[in-house]
Amino acid sequence: MTEAGWRGAKDGSLIALAERGFDVFVTIDRKFEHQIDLSAIAMGFVIIGVTSNTLAAYVPDFDRLREAVETVRKGEVIHLDARGS
Repeated sequence: MTEAGWRGAKDGSLIALAERGFDVFVTIDRKFEHQIDLSAIAMGFVIIGVTSNTLAAYVPDFDRLREAVETVRKGEVIHLDARGS
């Protein structure tokens, strides 16, 4: 987000920015899907239960995360419980 200049963007603004250039949105925010109507957004969503938003936290679950990202459809939400955390 920092590299894209999106740091500090609120959820609604962040989704609008991401929707312009991405097909899938990955987040660790478990409340995310209850805060926004995701069915109207032209992206898929993957919510992963890692303990922190660092690369090291994702590594044990990378294969499952990649599969979810490759299969999620627009407006769909896939939940992944982290194995490695």
